[in-house]
Amino acid sequence: MMKNFKIMGIMFGLWISGHSISATLYVGTGAQCNDSNHYNTLALALAEAALNGVGTSDQIRLTNTVSYIGAGDGDNMLANWNQSVSGELTIVGGFADCNSAISTGITTIGGGPGAVFDVSGNSGVTLRNLQLFNSQNRGLIVREGSTVFLQSVDVSENVAGIRVLDGSILSVDAGSIVQNNGDLSAIPKGGGIWCFGNNTEVYIFGSVERNQAASGGNMYIEDGCFAQLEGGSHIQGAIGQAQYSADDGGGIVVHDGGELYSNGGANRVLITDHWAFNGAGLYVHG
Repeated sequence: MMKNFKIMGIMFGLWISGHSISATLYVGTGAQCNDSNHYNTLALALAEAALNGVGTSDQIRLTNTVSYIGAGDGDNMLANWNQSVSGELTIVGGFADCNSAISTGITTIGGGPGAVFDVSGNSGVTLRNLQLFNSQNRGLIVREGSTVFLQSVDVSENVAGIRVLDGSILSVDAGSIVQNNGDLSAIPKGGGIWCFGNNTEVYIFGSVERNQAASGGNMYIEDGCFAQLEGGSHIQGAIGQAQYSADDGGGIVVHDGGELYSNGGANRVLITDHWAFNGAGLYVHG
């Protein structure tokens, strides 16, 4: 129950800050992208948002007029996005052009040598309407006491999916999916999500599907991490394609000191379709 209060409090705080957004910045090029709040790259928009300073909360809107694939905008270090330094940050994809008022799709970002987003320094970041794709690292890293909300985000086809550590918090909403990340032989832990470290928390409302690792194909929950599967969430393997999810714990590994809670309520939590040598759906160690 206390965990629920904590995540709800953080979500409320971000909701309040989101109603006093200091700047709305667009990333795009072309005839409509000529105002003072328009930038050619995500890196330039991030630099401008950081200058807005203490107590602000900025939103960056990614338009379809720019490619975000490869080194540069495909790799982003997001440090110190909190109310005492740069303010909290929201990045939203799916805008047709600069000054478009509504997001109508999803923007693909990634393809670089580092994580698509590496969030650190007690940051508060919301990612919305994005595909974090084809990184040669994790699609997303959340560390150093940071909080990240994924809203309608697809984390897919990365070397590995998401790593959460250092007392950070990750929330994956019902419209989000972590899929097709990892490798049975190359990734030792958590092809989809790997969490560890004191006071680290992960909340899954959406889907974690068809990821692979030696242990914990879809999720690896290690010492200090509390993970909660919410009603309607789905942890799914690829047994229909005769693919192993993991050697141990195809769906989820809960290792020494890790905690897993299923909060399905009226909507069931599903852990299905896994194939592993030990513990196809769930492997609990220690």
